[in-house]
Amino acid sequence: MAHYVAASKLQDRGVDLPVAEHVIPIRGLSSSSSSQLSGRDQLLSSRDITVSEHITGLRNARDIFGVDVQVGDEVSTLIFNTGVPFTLVFAPGFQCLDVDGNKFASGACPFTAHDTASFSGGRIDGPILNLTYGDGTGASGPRGYEKVGLAGIHVDRQEIAICDHAVEQNWTTKPLGGFAGFSFPNTDTQKLKANYSYTPWIFTAYEQGLINPPVFSVALNPVYKDSVDFANNGALAIGGLPPNVPTAGSWAITPVVSDFADEVIRYWTIIPDGFTVKSKENPLGKFVPWTEQAKYIPGLRRLQVVTSVWGVILPKAYVDEIYKSIDPAPYQAKDGSWVANCNAAYAGASVRIGGVDLFLDRATVITSQFGDDLEPGQCSLGVYAGSYFLGANFLRSVVAVHDMTKGNERMLFKQRVFQN
Repeated sequence: MAHYVAASKLQDRGVDLPVAEHVIPIRGLSSSSSSQLSGRDQLLSSRDITVSEHITGLRNARDIFGVDVQVGDEVSTLIFNTGVPFTLVFAPGFQCLDVDGNKFASGACPFTAHDTASFSGGRIDGPILNLTYGDGTGASGPRGYEKVGLAGIHVDRQEIAICDHAVEQNWTTKPLGGFAGFSFPNTDTQKLKANYSYTPWIFTAYEQGLINPPVFSVALNPVYKDSVDFANNGALAIGGLPPNVPTAGSWAITPVVSDFADEVIRYWTIIPDGFTVKSKENPLGKFVPWTEQAKYIPGLRRLQVVTSVWGVILPKAYVDEIYKSIDPAPYQAKDGSWVANCNAAYAGASVRIGGVDLFLDRATVITSQFGDDLEPGQCSLGVYAGSYFLGANFLRSVVAVHDMTKGNERMLFKQRVFQN
């Protein structure tokens, strides 16, 4: 019988974090019906806005997570994204176009205006925020300062953008008010001939001494659970751990490592130890070490841990190993995407971080969450070949603590357990 330990009582391996006083639900707002797993996810991944030859993304097409944020005197549901730094809302009367340049019909725009949008703390002279993505989507508008509050924590003068222009694809969701970024402070140099820093709300609150300890935790619920301890899709806890989230095993602790030649940390990027894969041939598990070399900086390639990418996206060699845990083996559907039989056996696969194996839940590896275009009995795969991400499917299996302590930035993961 597994020994279940409440996350609030964990103090092993030097981890002594309180239960956070500031907790807000994370809402699962939308999912696309496309069975293609790699295209849109990677277009909106961390390599889409050019920043010193690197790129970042807003969200993915398969899961859209939202949190309620007070901007000025108005509360809006903003897309929660740990892969971007900016807080962004849309101005009254903003122009909303599809990727072909056509105006959305009345009420059909995926975004909604922030009716009271203003810069009560003053407008910033200089370059506007100008986002252009590989699939043609984007947003632009002036920057300035406004009061921003989240989970009961209020920053009186936070940099935001109020966008008057948006280009977007259609979503199957109610309109959203913008974006709430929780990455590290970042620099946007997208065709602006400028180089300015953009500090996300969470770091502004940290720098002003409003968050102690300087951490935030993300607990996303599995897709097959209507509710665990939060009524929606999970919880964002600021200043500690989310309450009433059972966990098991040891903490996996690893430093956040810059993915840039200048060694500045801009994203939640880590280096895993590797992967443990169980199969018929190796029922006790085979360890596959992470040996992927970075091409533009010394050392091993980093993986970005981010809410804005749906799947676990890895080089094909690692995906092929993980697919050995599925019997019968995955295969390509008519549209070219990789699928598995929904009733396939899953022996188990784990991501090893800081010497600790973190199990990938079956429902995140073989998932019926998406697949309107699939044939009966086919399920999508939440692990697939491409770039370098531990996305929402990984985060659904763990509590993920993001430690912002300057000079000791790190991530801590704990295996979730679920009571049926």
